Amino acid sequence: MSRNRLTGALGRGELVRVLPDLYSLAMHTDSRQVRARAASRWAPAGSAVTGRAALVEWGVLGEGAEEVGLVVPRGCHRSVVPWLHVTSQTVPCERFDAGAGLTLVGPADALIHAFAREPHRTRADLVYRACANGVSAERAIAHLDRLPRARGRRALLGMLGLAAKGVESYLEERAVTRVFTGDAFASVILQHRVRVAGQSFRIDAFHAKSGTAFEVDGDGSHSDAAAQRRDRRRDALLATRGVLTVRFSFVDVMNRPDWCRAVALDVLKRRST
Repeated sequence: MSRNRLTGALGRGELVRVLPDLYSLAMHTDSRQVRARAASRWAPAGSAVTGRAALVEWGVLGEGAEEVGLVVPRGCHRSVVPWLHVTSQTVPCERFDAGAGLTLVGPADALIHAFAREPHRTRADLVYRACANGVSAERAIAHLDRLPRARGRRALLGMLGLAAKGVESYLEERAVTRVFTGDAFASVILQHRVRVAGQSFRIDAFHAKSGTAFEVDGDGSHSDAAAQRRDRRRDALLATRGVLTVRFSFVDVMNRPDWCRAVALDVLKRRST
């Protein structure tokens, strides 16, 4: 475009400036893809898109990342538009060329930066969803070793440690830290896979010695009639192999963890004898 045509298109509202010297058709200016690519092109050398926007690009999270994160070398911090958050960092991140002018940090670094910006109430969901969808908890822990001042580092390390053991949700985190804890549950296997009658099942927490399966039922995935029928059929098939399934509801795990733990201990004691 010539300068006159550009000025005219801007005046008519057909084009909008996304970042200095970078423009988009007006209908696309709110797009996360457009903003991420604009930020990547506008940023100084050595920078990369990070945070939730990078996790979406990697296919780890679904759409919904309104803010675009950008990590830049120390000393390159620049004033930005409201939708762009810039983090300057001395320790370099792995960078990957995603094509179309887009450079991303790796999934582990993207999760670390996303966690720092995430509201406390949704941090657990972010971590466990990301790890369940391909982010390596072990790799993220290793990267955190290089970032002693990362925001929320202690809480993130704790969640990553649980994710590495198989925890996949805040409900399961609550169960592992408040219910299935202590010497009696030391041999419990999290997310144990079994196959019965040609069907594969995953058990939230399995105590092999007593043949006991513990399940923590979230309100969303176990509340409708079809899900409850599937659960009953699964419990019946496991029982044919001598496995007793003990289910704890979302409400009980969240509000009565001590009661759940007492029941679980009593079950293990009686089945072990």
